[in-house]
Amino acid sequence: MEYKVVWSPKAQESLFEIIDYLDNNWSPEVKENFILKTKTLIERISKRPYSYRASIAPNFHEALITKHNLLIYRVVQETVQVVIVWDTRKNPKRKVSSTKSGVRSMKSK
Repeated sequence: MEYKVVWSPKAQESLFEIIDYLDNNWSPEVKENFILKTKTLIERISKRPYSYRASIAPNFHEALITKHNLLIYRVVQETVQVVIVWDTRKNPKRKVSSTKSGVRSMKSK
């Protein structure tokens, strides 16, 4: 079974910020590689969402896109909800509050 994947506004915003940063500061190859890794990861998560590690936020999972970017999501029925793309260089204590912020942004959609 393949799960439907939906992105919260917060997750979309954080993803686009990373892509903009790569576009402005790195080569087109680096940006395209990041996009490809993200798409590949989403495809894998949609097929096996419980195979990735549990997050410090209860009922959430996380998967590395790159060593600096972590995708945080949860599974609700037959849907994977991507709530945020987290910069792993940030203070890890803020990860839970950022995850909750991503969830709230889904409710206000």
